[in-house]
Parts: sequence; C-alpha cells; structure tokens
Amino acid sequence: MLRRNYVLLFFILSILLLSFIPPMAAYPTHHVSFQEAANEIHTFFPYATPNNMILILGDKVSTFDQIAFEVSKTQIEGFQDEPLYLDTSFQNWANLSDDYEYIVLLGSQYTNFLSEEILSNSTFTITEGLDTSTYYFTFGIENTTGRHVIILYNKNELVNAQNHAYERSPLNPFFGPKTVTIIATAASIIFLYLWNVFGSTIIDAISDYSSESLLDRKHKKKKVKRKEVQRFKLNEFIDARELLAIILSAIVFAVALSWTWAEDYAQMPMFILMTFIVVCLVLFIREYTRQYYCYKHAMRAEHLFWPFGAVLTIASTIIGNTFALAAYTLIDETEENKKIYGRINYRISWVLYLFVLISFVINMFYPSLILQMAYVFTIMMLFIDMLPFSPMDGYEVRKYSFPKWLVLYILLAITYIMIFFNFPISIS
Repeated sequence: MLRRNYVLLFFILSILLLSFIPPMAAYPTHHVSFQEAANEIHTFFPYATPNNMILILGDKVSTFDQIAFEVSKTQIEGFQDEPLYLDTSFQNWANLSDDYEYIVLLGSQYTNFLSEEILSNSTFTITEGLDTSTYYFTFGIENTTGRHVIILYNKNELVNAQNHAYERSPLNPFFGPKTVTIIATAASIIFLYLWNVFGSTIIDAISDYSSESLLDRKHKKKKVKRKEVQRFKLNEFIDARELLAIILSAIVFAVALSWTWAEDYAQMPMFILMTFIVVCLVLFIREYTRQYYCYKHAMRAEHLFWPFGAVLTIASTIIGNTFALAAYTLIDETEENKKIYGRINYRISWVLYLFVLISFVINMFYPSLILQMAYVFTIMMLFIDMLPFSPMDGYEVRKYSFPKWLVLYILLAITYIMIFFNFPISIS
C-alpha cells in the first residue's frame, strides 16, 4: 500500500508537469535519423580535410551537450579526431582564416555567438534543415566567400532558459562566469556550515541583552525545546503551518530563480508565476510523501520556513548562483527516529533524482521551460539538502548509511555540475 501511494504520487507529479509542455512548433525541416544526417554532412562537405575544416564550440554550450557531441562525433566519419575550438577564440566571423572552407558551429544562436552572427547575416543562405529528434542541423552557405557552414545543436536550445546569474553578479567585472558561479556556491556552503556550527551561539549572544540569567535562559531553552518536540502533531497529511512554509519558500525560490533565468526584467512576472507553480508542486509532493512515511513510522515531524535560509537564497543568487534552502524539517530527537528519518529521506531523494533524469530526457525531445525549471530546481534542492550537516537532510542520511549517502551525493554532484556549469571538456 505504501509503495503504491508513493508510485501514484510520482506519476501525478510527472503528469502535471507534462501537461505544461507546449506543442512543438512545426520546423521547416526533414525528420531523419542521426546516421542519415551524418551522411548528408559528407554530401555537403565534399572536399573536407583536416586542413580546411574546423569545428567551433559555443562557450555557453552545456557540459552535457558537450559530452553528447563528443559521443556523436564518433558516429561521423572523418570527425572522430577533429579538435574543438571555442567561439571566444575568435572576435568575430571575419577573424576565421580563409583556409577554413568547411565550418561546423556547435551551439545555436543562444550558446555560440558565431552562430548568432552568421544567422543574422543577410549574406548567409540556409539550404536545408535536418531534425533528428534531439539534434538540429542547419546547412547553409556564406555567399561572399562560398564557405559551407553547418550549425549543429541540441534541439532543446530552441526553448531553453539561460542562466544569467553570473552576468548580473557584482563579481562579474572581476572574474569569469565559471569563477563567479564557483565563488557564489562555495560562499553559500561556507555560510551554511558556519550557521550549523555557530548559529545557536549567535542566538545565545543576542539573548545576553535580556535581563535573565544565563542559567535561567538555559533552563528555559531546554523546556521550550521539549515542548516544541511535544507539540509536533502526528499528522498523516501536511497541515496549514507546513503548507504556509511551502508557499513562503516557493515565493523565495520563484523570485531568486526568475531573477537568474529570465532574459530580461520584462519576463520576470511570467517566470515568477511559472517557477512558483513548479516549486510548490515539487515541494508539496516531497513533503506530503515525507509526512506520510513519518506517520507510518509513528514519528512526529514538522516542515518549517527558515528565514536565514531565505536570506542566504537571495544573497547567493545576487552573488552569482542560487544555493540555499528556505525551509527545513524538524523531527523527534531520538537516535532511532533519526535513523528512520535518514532512510525515509534517502528513498525520497532517489525518487526525486529519478524525476530529474526523466524530466531532463523528456526535455531533450519536447523542450519546455516548465520541465527545465522543474529539474533545475529539483537537482539544486537535492544537492543542497544532501549536504552532510544539520539542518540538511543529508546529515540524517549520512548517519543512516555513510556509503549510501556518499554514492547518492556523488551522483547528485555530477548531475548538478553538468546542469549548472559549462566547463569545456575537449578544447584545443
């Protein structure tokens, strides 16, 4: 019964997200297999050699797409050993050597500035477009020089939200985009850790302004803590207080992620509404499942809004990368309950990770901003929540089983980096 409800919740989440997928626009292209497109490349590049052909990678192409392209190169005869050059190595199209008669641009106008330049050039004539379900090939000729050009990119770039956090960061004038993202992420992790270590000390220091004696405050604090645990209701469903926490944290993330992913401020209202719905949906399903499991194990738990986490969410976003949680869950303090809670969170995390992978794959074939925001938020939430210190869930999961936590966290870290960071993996 428990597993049946769990699976039902997962499919409800998937169906609701899929309902937001817009119908795909009809491309003026031919739908072919990837091998057929590869054969067409040889027809379009009849006299290509390593000396007159160049492959140029867009600096904003995602790490996942770079890896996918490296794999795809092995399926195209003559491309296997061809090196990649970054578009940032060239100031503009005119800086390309005349020796290159055949040019492949990896990345659309959104991720490769040379693709943007040539597509906006009135001298470039598109001769054909091929759609291979995941990849899109644009064939064309630059009329002034007669160069043959192929623009190759993952089709989801046509409906793809770009991360603009580093561009809007105050650190941008001093560091590169990747460095800004790393600094913002590292700073957030450090602040979360410092809060875990010194948070209670800071609260005690502030309370020194009170007229109560230190001993009285300690006794009072212990009593409040016991009462706080006792007042947790043994609920099977989310109560009004927890629902409010979900809504408040969803608002924080909606504003932060919209500021990061919207192309301009005019798009922010649409992004805020869309992101709010997605975040509310993901958080509601996760917290409902968590509460249901806790109820079955006769555990008291309560999901609470976290003001410090909310402030850190906004601050990290401004610095260059959204990295914090605006809510957390309190549980009974017994060691046995902590182990059970760790096992519960471990299972929930795997289901959410599966949801990330499914959403990511579906988005490759049916690009949707809703799906992109769903897996972007979910993998970010999982990666942060699995940090191995309190109040993150990873603290309990690590205590439940360190090997299981380590394997899960490595997978989450790899996935998070591939989605949020664009590191060139094979550049000459």
